[in-house]
Amino acid sequence: MKSINQEVIDSQTGKVVKVNDLSQGTYDVICKAGPSFRNRQEQTLKTMLDLAQVDPTILQLGGDLLLKNVVSPVADALAERRRIQMIAQGVIPESQMTDEEKAQIAQRQAMQGQAQDPAMVLAQAESMKAQAEQLRAQVELQKLQLETAKIQLEAQKMAAGLQSDQANLQLDAFNAETNRMNTQIKAQEAGAKIQRDQVATQGQALDNQLKVVSALNPFVRR
Repeated sequence: MKSINQEVIDSQTGKVVKVNDLSQGTYDVICKAGPSFRNRQEQTLKTMLDLAQVDPTILQLGGDLLLKNVVSPVADALAERRRIQMIAQGVIPESQMTDEEKAQIAQRQAMQGQAQDPAMVLAQAESMKAQAEQLRAQVELQKLQLETAKIQLEAQKMAAGLQSDQANLQLDAFNAETNRMNTQIKAQEAGAKIQRDQVATQGQALDNQLKVVSALNPFVRR
């Protein structure tokens, strides 16, 4: 960058002279013009649309910002509605929310917590506990039936003195079936234990939720 037609005092002569005096000589000019914008708002809109051509998700992530830079009587109203949708969808991070928006979200969450019926929550917990107990009883019954059948077969073998290959094959087949059933029972026991643990965890979570509900509404009783 050079200054032109600038008047300065010559230190040697003490006279006023022009530096880079374009009135002297002949020059050629080359001009390169960029995009013309009436204001920064139009420039922002053009930039966002150009970025959206490369990454279409820009419009989803910045739909409210795009509408705010549109020059239209209804653009602000549309931008506000779009921002409400984006907050509900969790697109806008909390760090970019206003204090009013954060307060509205907290109030909405508190109202949703109070809307849950404590009696219904307890009934669901009791139903899940009953299902877990029923599954445990079924596992125990299968174990008892298996042990009974095995004892009966051993007794029959001893009473009849079966030594034939056929009896041995039957016993081997029974043992194989016994191992299979034992494996299945262990899997069911593991599933029952996992379900009991889940029920206990959910019961604790429900109890904590009821405590929160009671704290928010002193008229709710457990």
